[in-house]
Amino acid sequence: MFAENEEDVAYFSLMDGGEDEPENILIFQTMLPSTGEVGDIHFEYNDQSNGAYGAIASCRLGRGSLHITLQKQLGQLEGVDGFDVQLELDDDTYAELADALALIFADNPLFELVSN
Repeated sequence: MFAENEEDVAYFSLMDGGEDEPENILIFQTMLPSTGEVGDIHFEYNDQSNGAYGAIASCRLGRGSLHITLQKQLGQLEGVDGFDVQLELDDDTYAELADALALIFADNPLFELVSN
């Protein structure tokens, strides 16, 4: 997991496998509200060819899972309508994940933090 925010952009990636050799990567990126421009969220799977702005229909984070529903196709990922990620995180890492997604989605109603 990697989260970063600079003056105007927030970036978050979630990887499986080893950090040196991840098998799959989900990336979220958006302009921060402090810029005065609230942009769509850019979401991609593994690389930019499987990415798009405004592709997320909903994003739900629970203690043990992250569920992302897509509203449009990402690149060549025909038939993929979302991602279900099982999480096994310690409390600090889960809190970091929740904070990163809350920053990315800001007041966007597409994001929901659920208890499970």
